[in-house]
Amino acid sequence: MRYFSACLAVVLLQCCFIFALEAHAANECLNAGCHAKLLDAKYVHGPVAVGDCGFCHKQTGKHSFKLLADGAGLCGSCHDIKVKSNCVSCHDPHGSAREYQLKPGISGKCKKE
Repeated sequence: MRYFSACLAVVLLQCCFIFALEAHAANECLNAGCHAKLLDAKYVHGPVAVGDCGFCHKQTGKHSFKLLADGAGLCGSCHDIKVKSNCVSCHDPHGSAREYQLKPGISGKCKKE
């Protein structure tokens, strides 16, 4: 079972890498330099890393976007969070120099538990 899980993980990572290259090349916002620095963070949110802004945002105009949901509702659509907290008060939704995309000055455990 462990061997199967490891093989599956490798295949999924390869697929994600291929998808990331295609999505990144297609993402005008990240490639045009407007938001290219988002990719420079040590810890980059998965959808940002692959250039999939539409994962969290809906484009409402040429340069305007709206979140698909608010607060923990958006984060909770993918992440297992136990409380309805304002995740972005501690975590940068795009990327950070710190593990778990923590913002500067934030320490301690996540209050999701």
